[in-house]
Amino acid sequence: MGLTVGKKRLLIVAVTVFLVALSALRFAVNAQYGSPSLADAVNLVRIYSLPITAVSFYSIFAAEPRAIKAFFAAASLAFITVAAVMLLSTLTGTDPHTYQGKKIGVLGWFNNTNSQSAIISSTVPYAIAFSMTKKPRSLPFTVAVSAAALYAVGTRLAFASILGIFSAFCLVSVLMKHRAASAPSPLIFALPIAICLLLLPVSPMMQNRRQVADYAETKNEIASEIISDGSTEELYLHYLPELTERFGFNAVYGAYGGSAEASRLTNARFEKLTYSRLLLKERPQARYFGLDYSSMLYGGENFDAENDFHAIYFLCGAVGLCALSAFIAVCIFPLLRKRICKPKALTPIDAALLSAASCSLVHAIFTAGVLRRPNASFYLAVTLAISFYLYKSGDFYEAFNHNSRL
Repeated sequence: MGLTVGKKRLLIVAVTVFLVALSALRFAVNAQYGSPSLADAVNLVRIYSLPITAVSFYSIFAAEPRAIKAFFAAASLAFITVAAVMLLSTLTGTDPHTYQGKKIGVLGWFNNTNSQSAIISSTVPYAIAFSMTKKPRSLPFTVAVSAAALYAVGTRLAFASILGIFSAFCLVSVLMKHRAASAPSPLIFALPIAICLLLLPVSPMMQNRRQVADYAETKNEIASEIISDGSTEELYLHYLPELTERFGFNAVYGAYGGSAEASRLTNARFEKLTYSRLLLKERPQARYFGLDYSSMLYGGENFDAENDFHAIYFLCGAVGLCALSAFIAVCIFPLLRKRICKPKALTPIDAALLSAASCSLVHAIFTAGVLRRPNASFYLAVTLAISFYLYKSGDFYEAFNHNSRL
């Protein structure tokens, strides 16, 4: 039945000691290049919130399995609240929009686009699973609101989440049909996928992509004019002024492979990665334990990476990235392997956990909106805690055998 009290305490102590040791080594390495900053300490707290939250919730679930049932209900309520805010902001004309300058996408009164996309994608699976197992009559409503919210946000990852989440639940409903006649029809989940694909050309996501493509043509025209009237160095100074000033033209030119393509030089994501890579060349010891967050600021610009896993490497080094990746893998893969071995026994609970984890991790791979955003990493942390508990508990359904259908 999970870990013993002694082993749980050992786990908590081990995680605490590791985080303290990593922090001390980071500060020691970065002290060679300047004084430790408060911004760096705050950033570390944001990163550490994921493993700390996961371990904390695992202890709660091990002590009281019914807390898992409560989390499914709470996550469902959180999603409905977010959807209601999105609707209300639209009706009142106060929605700031996902892409503010273009007035595309529905964000609601929330702060970070990528984090909000991750939060919606991570809570939708719990809301659907809760409806399937606890409130079957509300399932069509939950599915409709879920698809509408993900579609309206307008990010590519949110749209991809529609395909992934509903496909997972469609598969589970097919398998459940063989075990229970009362299982929901797979069409409930297949229909939103079909509708969203039909509406893809007019979706907020495609509207944004078309504007991005149009702007790319304009940038290419500007680049051609600069090259015709000047030199490649002037082109780099025009598009990459801070980077070129900080590391010199030759270093930046080499990092970009001598490219003169505007699409390459105006790629903010690659520019920030290049900045951190060049900085690591100057500070080789930081490869192991990470750079100080304040070193990502230069010339009034923030060069913090726009991908979470890249950022973890740059800010916590190879040691931090390997430790976090191993932590996530240990929590999720044992249960995944266990359930894959018995695919016909898959349940809505499986679909919720695996979909929520997948959506969070995909957002972490392609955006900076999860692993260093406690409001978004919270859902990934609890998902990891539930997955690890259900694997260690031995009886997969133990947490749901308390006079409840969930």
